Amino acid sequence: MSLSEKTRLRLQSLRRIVFGLVWFVSLWFNGLLFGATIAGYWQPLQGSPPRNFSESVNRTRVTGRAAAEKFDRKYGREVLLGAIAISGLGTLFGVLPGTRPKD
Repeated sequence: MSLSEKTRLRLQSLRRIVFGLVWFVSLWFNGLLFGATIAGYWQPLQGSPPRNFSESVNRTRVTGRAAAEKFDRKYGREVLLGAIAISGLGTLFGVLPGTRPKD
């Protein structure tokens, strides 16, 4: 059974749109994850040195979470707009994998 040319073009366009959305979510999530990881890594621990390992882990978790939230508040919009721009333009021009139009 053969699909008509019109149906085939619609399916190819739908595939490109789906891949563009997958790229958007991936770029957005990974951009926030990378930025929050770097922000948490560079955030120094506050207060006196921890007394034991579990206190150290707890303080690191709390400090890292606060740094990640601060990064999200400060740069979250830029990461979102960057992910939209890269995925939109990459899908439009067929640069991203899975978005190249088939001939």
